[in-house]
Formats: sequence, C-alpha cells, structure tokens
Amino acid sequence: MNRKHARRTDSGHALDEHMEQLRQAVAFNLRIDLDRIRYGKLGRRGRLGTPDPHWQIFYRGEWRELPWTYDGPAGVTREIVRRWYPD
Repeated sequence: MNRKHARRTDSGHALDEHMEQLRQAVAFNLRIDLDRIRYGKLGRRGRLGTPDPHWQIFYRGEWRELPWTYDGPAGVTREIVRRWYPD
C-alpha cells in the first residue's frame, strides 16, 4: 500500500472519531440519548440556507435541523432548541 492512500484512510478514520465525539458532546450538553442526534442529509436547505449534510436532532417526533450557533453544534442548548422550534 502506498503512503498517500494510508494517510487518506487514517484521516477518514480520525474524522469519523471526531464526528462521533462531537455527537456525544452535543447529546451530553442537551441531556438526550445519543440516538436522537445524527449528521446526515436533511433533504432540503437548512434554515440559514445551508446545503446538506446537517446536524439533526430528533425533536417532537421528527428529525429537525440542529439549531446553528457561533460555538458550533456543541454550543447548542435546550433553550436554543426551544427558541428555534416553539410550540
């Protein structure tokens, strides 16, 4: 195997680990189960016009875009989610 290919494989693995750690941090901050947070296609543009993929939260019975914050996904709080998706 050549070195260039090995680096790509390693960086992909590192990215997967980083995304999983971030998913765990988001779930921990929101005090929700891990299975209620995912990163993937939303099937439409995000609330701020951003293209897929998006961080998503299973909220009130459906998958919704995780609110955006300047601090990134780990900065989302329960209050921010409530404000983005009022009753």
